[in-house]
Amino acid sequence: MIPDFLTFRRCFLAVALLLSGIQIRAQEVFDLREILVWTREGVVAKDLLNGLYAIQGLPTVKDIRQVGIALPVFKITLNQPDQFGETLERLKNSPMVESAGYNGHIDLRRVPDDPKYSQQWALKQIKAPQAWDLNVGVSTADHPVVIAVLDAGFERGHEDLKDQIWRNKAEVPHDGIDNDNNGYIDDYYGYNTLYNNDSLYAHFHGTKVAGIIGASGDNGKGISGINWDVEIMTVSFGQSEDIQDDDILEGMEYILRQREAYNASGGQKGAYVVAMNMSLGRAGKVSTFKGICRMMDRLGEAGILTVGASANTDKDVDIEGDLPCDCGSEYLICVTSTDQQDRKLEGAAYGKKSVDLGAPGKGILSTTHSTEAKYSTGSGTSFATPMVSGAVGLIYNTPCDPLQNMLKKNPGDASILVRDLIFSGVDKVSDLKDITFTGGRLNLYKTLSIVKDAYCDSESQMLQIKSIDPNPAQKILRLRYSVAQYTLHTVRVVGIGGNILFEKTFWPDLSKDKSILLDVSSLAVGNYVLQLFNDYEQVSKKFQVRP
Repeated sequence: MIPDFLTFRRCFLAVALLLSGIQIRAQEVFDLREILVWTREGVVAKDLLNGLYAIQGLPTVKDIRQVGIALPVFKITLNQPDQFGETLERLKNSPMVESAGYNGHIDLRRVPDDPKYSQQWALKQIKAPQAWDLNVGVSTADHPVVIAVLDAGFERGHEDLKDQIWRNKAEVPHDGIDNDNNGYIDDYYGYNTLYNNDSLYAHFHGTKVAGIIGASGDNGKGISGINWDVEIMTVSFGQSEDIQDDDILEGMEYILRQREAYNASGGQKGAYVVAMNMSLGRAGKVSTFKGICRMMDRLGEAGILTVGASANTDKDVDIEGDLPCDCGSEYLICVTSTDQQDRKLEGAAYGKKSVDLGAPGKGILSTTHSTEAKYSTGSGTSFATPMVSGAVGLIYNTPCDPLQNMLKKNPGDASILVRDLIFSGVDKVSDLKDITFTGGRLNLYKTLSIVKDAYCDSESQMLQIKSIDPNPAQKILRLRYSVAQYTLHTVRVVGIGGNILFEKTFWPDLSKDKSILLDVSSLAVGNYVLQLFNDYEQVSKKFQVRP
């Protein structure tokens, strides 16, 4: 039976990012001259400037620019840091502004490790070989599954990655023209937020992450990724690790616009991006610009799950805070790292509310950019996170028409479904109990088995009321059902006269024994009708309350 947490929404995860409660030096976290502003609809840079000029004791604005292409976000750079506090407060209180905060710095989430391991022990622990008996993660040619990776850089020419890199086939490379009219010039191989094209520099961090997700499998070279043949969209931040919030926002916007174009065109444009790997972040409960969290919601609504790494510090995220883990988005999966004995790594963050599950993150062998080696091991939450991103890809690549139809019919609901499928398939491990949301570690085979049983077997392909089992002593009904759509459902009890006497909404259980308990103690003795419905189907069944 799947634990009760799968039927809950995660609204309680919204954690305020406040400066109080942790001692830090502001200069180490953000530049006191840069402010990010998320404006209300229709506001332009000139409006913001006029609002600031109207303030007595004018703050000297050095520069103002829009972040990305269409985001209602502007970066304001001040000449003097002593004007930062007052200017930020004024902007927060402006009727033109939704939210404002400093432009924080982002860290790549890695822990250096000497190469010691020559085998991919982690794939055996998460039952990848058994999962591959069900699905090896091979995309269809017409609608290939794409996983986006936000990172410092990549070695796109690596022997185990070069065939996996996503290409924007509607763009002509390096001709200086926006051929597909998507707002980006020469984004053939992805996007670089510094140079506004697809150029990048090779960096081991992004190369390792990409290899864990989708290094070519069964090709006689190197290693195998979790997906044997998946497209990886590379989105990078220039030529350094000096990453800030506006860099992240620009990268997120690029990924979002590709999926939105896909959705709007029925797959004729853009890319079928299903997950964004975010092996980076900022530790500490510090006041920051909320736009990154807001963008996770927009990505999720379009059908893209954000899979984020927890901090590489042995701290409780629920107390200390963390970006991205304390964003509270229901479209976010936050990952901590475990070792060969299913113990949480000593230097890995945790949190009952904010960190969802664990995945192997110690001595992980993957592709790398190096003049000395093509493969090496690394440790940290950065390398646990792409294990989960890879799991998302496997689910979306499942060759099962009912599942595929459902995933594309409602992309936002699909994101929630895939998240909960991963949660429901974890192996419970004692070291993660009470310190992560699921209390478990990723298991690919269990997750894909649930997919097969729930959505790919013939008896699971329609909405049905299997039975209504009464408990006369306590007047509790157990409704057993099957569903074909992972969306919000409503169960309703109607009297003979047509009056609605009881109504409850719920998200379906993901177990084989799908059921829900209903308290009907307030119903009088008599005959009733139970209705079960969603936005697509409705069924009903009579039942009786006896003395």
